[in-house]
Amino acid sequence: MRALLLAVTIVVSLAAAPSAHADRFRGLTGQGETVTLSEELLFNWHAGCRNGTRLGERRTGFVSADGGPIGEAIEGRARYRLALKRGRIALVVTRMRGRLRGPEASPAHRVWRGTFEARVTIRRHGVVSDHCSARTRWVAKPEGLGTGSVSYSASMNNPARAFDSSTETIFARGSRRLVEVSAEPGDHVLIFDFRPPAGGELKAGRRYEIVNGYPGASFSKLGSDEHCFRGFFVVHAIRFDRLGRLMRFHVTWEQPCEPGEPPWTGSIDWRATA
Repeated sequence: MRALLLAVTIVVSLAAAPSAHADRFRGLTGQGETVTLSEELLFNWHAGCRNGTRLGERRTGFVSADGGPIGEAIEGRARYRLALKRGRIALVVTRMRGRLRGPEASPAHRVWRGTFEARVTIRRHGVVSDHCSARTRWVAKPEGLGTGSVSYSASMNNPARAFDSSTETIFARGSRRLVEVSAEPGDHVLIFDFRPPAGGELKAGRRYEIVNGYPGASFSKLGSDEHCFRGFFVVHAIRFDRLGRLMRFHVTWEQPCEPGEPPWTGSIDWRATA
């Protein structure tokens, strides 16, 4: 059954055949724009116009019509209006289709493929002034699946820990402005966030100072009662593929947490497997 998705901006209908796989996919359209799929499906796109109107990059989002998880075959439609400069109004009609392919037993090898199209009618004072359109294919692959290790030293609030993907689940995803690593040791979840200073990027070989989280870089570990607001982290390796997926991330950190106590140190070394 083809599951219908509801456009975040507006309308759609129908049913879904939910399934559980890697929870996030990332990819590109034939236009070179990004597409991401998790709880919702987001398309970035641009359209060519007959009379030279410049719409710029646009984004359309779709969610499951029944509020449930996205199934393995999807279809969505959206119809909405945009206010443009000089009193112009754009009526946008989009349509999307997609199917998840690959063996269910091997989440790392599952791939979404589909089509996306948009038709735009532009009016000024009620008179049509331009027509624009876009039609492209898209592909998205699992994001976050990988292998690696996470370890950190003991501190006043937490014992030292060392675990790897042979016994725990470790995910990593993000961009050069934010990388999130989550580790699930047993029934507990740790979430590590790494951000550069405002306007900066995460780059290999760089050290990032943490000064109360702002205006310097910020680093946080959710899932513990640790409270450290200064220190530094060093990005030893960071790499993305052509789809924009994080493929490699290696970082170490050091944070003094309590006066007179040794600093809290740690390391994450992760590689994508999908």
